[in-house]
Amino acid sequence: MPDGRRKEGARAYARLPRMRDDAGDFVPVWEALARRALLPAATSRAMLQGMCGGAARTTAAIVSYADIFHWLIPGLRAFGIEAELMPLPKERDECLHWLKQASGSGGIPLFAFSGSTLPPITDPEAEEAAELPSLTKKGSAQQEEEPTVLSQMLFTRDTVDESRRSAPTAFASLPGSDIFDSEESVSYSHALLLRQSAKGVRSEHVRLALRRWVTFRAAYPERVFDHNEIDTPLRELAAEFFLELAGEKRDFVSNRLRFAAGMLGEYTMQEDLHEVFLLLSEIVLRDFHLTPSASRFLLDFEYAPTEIQVRELIYLARAGTRELKILSIDRLQVEWYSPESFDKEIRATIRQLRYDPDLWVRAAARAAVSANTA
Repeated sequence: MPDGRRKEGARAYARLPRMRDDAGDFVPVWEALARRALLPAATSRAMLQGMCGGAARTTAAIVSYADIFHWLIPGLRAFGIEAELMPLPKERDECLHWLKQASGSGGIPLFAFSGSTLPPITDPEAEEAAELPSLTKKGSAQQEEEPTVLSQMLFTRDTVDESRRSAPTAFASLPGSDIFDSEESVSYSHALLLRQSAKGVRSEHVRLALRRWVTFRAAYPERVFDHNEIDTPLRELAAEFFLELAGEKRDFVSNRLRFAAGMLGEYTMQEDLHEVFLLLSEIVLRDFHLTPSASRFLLDFEYAPTEIQVRELIYLARAGTRELKILSIDRLQVEWYSPESFDKEIRATIRQLRYDPDLWVRAAARAAVSANTA
């Protein structure tokens, strides 16, 4: 690698100090990007963490398997970086050989997860037949937990030699090895391949990033930064991100991004956070060209809907995009115990979405069922 690119990579990494410990951020990924000088030199920490989700997750949140797929991978595309999560070979020798070939000069991030990364295999129709009893049976979607990242590391060509000279933890934690030096050792099962690609259109990446912010908050309200003091750095980083997206423009999107940024800071209240995500939701919903009644229903949680509006949202929850499914679930759950005749259809729709192929849709549906049947 030319010295100029190495210096650019070192400067890029220096501008991206750790937001938190390894459990709450993708530190090995940032290090790999810096070593290989894949990150554009002008990238700010606010832009990187805003695009990849680090500025949205609360300080207490541990990164998950879904965060890699729905935050990290699409976020890196905005910087011209293509990422792919690959399962490691099962045999130890084959795994080590593959890693040495794939890691190159900059290394390759490895991940260990807390559970299976496969979607739940259950029968949604069987659970729809009996509403409450089925929710407590073993193996139901409500009880299945989304796999989190137990550990992550940057594998380099020197990793094996270094671990053999000291403690064999890293080497022993690879697939196919039964040598563990402590009960806390984990098995790394996946690697994140990184390569340079075309950046694409900036406005498209901005639009998709704002969709991720809105849907993440609806699917994981407990994982989004709060108004508490501990999340003040995250709120300030989010404000920087929104201001950087807005730039000097004075259009509909940019004005709302500036308003949202102004509400985030040291003295943010819970009501301010609600307004922030309401502004982001207004931006996102414009892309879908919904009817005025459907948009109003999605944005106003105190609005009493008509039967036509409810059925419109039920249709969006079943056949819409990921964003519309999640926002519809978030709004429909308010009508969970509606006295009208469509309440059973709402519950059946949300329960069925616990088996959706999309990770975030499943999470939103599970949260809605859990909140209304506890």
